[in-house]
Amino acid sequence: LLIMSSSGGAKAAKMKYVGCKLSQVKWRPQLPGCLECSDTLATGSKSHTENHVTFWRFPPPHEEMEGDTWLGEDGPTVMEPSLLCSVKTCSSVLALSFLDPVRIAASLCNGTVQLFTTHPSAASGREVQCWPGLHTGPCATLSSAASLVFTGGEDGRINVLKVGEEDPVRTIEQADSSIISALHYSDPTQQLISTNLLQQLKLWDLRSAGNTPAQTFSMGLSVDSPLVGLLCVSRHPSQPHLVATGCADGSLCFWDLRKGRGPHSIAKAHSSVVWDVQFHSSYPNNLFSCSEDGSLWHWDTSQAMDPSSSLSPWLSGAFVKGKVAATNYLPHNRRAVNSLDIESSHLVCVTDGGALVTVDNLSLK
Repeated sequence: LLIMSSSGGAKAAKMKYVGCKLSQVKWRPQLPGCLECSDTLATGSKSHTENHVTFWRFPPPHEEMEGDTWLGEDGPTVMEPSLLCSVKTCSSVLALSFLDPVRIAASLCNGTVQLFTTHPSAASGREVQCWPGLHTGPCATLSSAASLVFTGGEDGRINVLKVGEEDPVRTIEQADSSIISALHYSDPTQQLISTNLLQQLKLWDLRSAGNTPAQTFSMGLSVDSPLVGLLCVSRHPSQPHLVATGCADGSLCFWDLRKGRGPHSIAKAHSSVVWDVQFHSSYPNNLFSCSEDGSLWHWDTSQAMDPSSSLSPWLSGAFVKGKVAATNYLPHNRRAVNSLDIESSHLVCVTDGGALVTVDNLSLK
């Protein structure tokens, strides 16, 4: 286990090298009725002869801590994840999404989606359903809710899958003329957000039978500016009109879906492609992003709040005005950080170098 210090004297990042390129990471939702934080997560691998979805567990916290070890009944124990089980996929994993605590869907490079189930302890896992050849090319992204899985491909197609059904229950053949790079489904509004490489964000109302988006937003074009693809998306948990996207040029864009056709504010956050962005579900003044440039940033707008304004600091240009507190948890890393996820005060990400990285006890306001 490698301990790396972060910028600004913040919490140290802990790296566990697992011996394969990791493309995705997701915390497992807790079982109904459980009030404790999840201690189990899933990772997906890519670019190997055999690829897997692997489940990991963190040791339960103890009352006493000494250095980077926990003092348990059996003496000091290094706090690192242990492998629970691994299930083989039929291609590289491009996206993961938990439907519930025991079911997880994986979108794959060969256009297939596989659905796996695990024991509640995640000690074993198996495939329960497979949708082969959903896309002519990679299935680039997916989102899920209850028994529904939404997929987007490099072929510009969107599929709606229902667990137990062999064929998609709905397909939008020409949802996009470009690669669909990210999806985010919101229940119960039945709204689906998609992004593409033509710097567009589309809002779909799946209650409608039509095959055109309810709204289309774009960064806009000028003669001397190149296209900037939107590669990831996150919706504010308490202000659903507020959406953040990560861009191919390293920027973060913040969109107000209530008005306008372009981003409300743009911040230069990374020096290369932003692969993932996520609002904290309980502390949405905090946003996290990771990039091809190897950085893992924590953005905090809690000190940028203006009591006299109803406008969110994410939309008010707080980034441009330098009012956002920023911490890079991986200042010395040079390998691409491909995916991140947050559970309570625990942040996790994965890298092209085969590292599973954790940052514990985040400072959240």
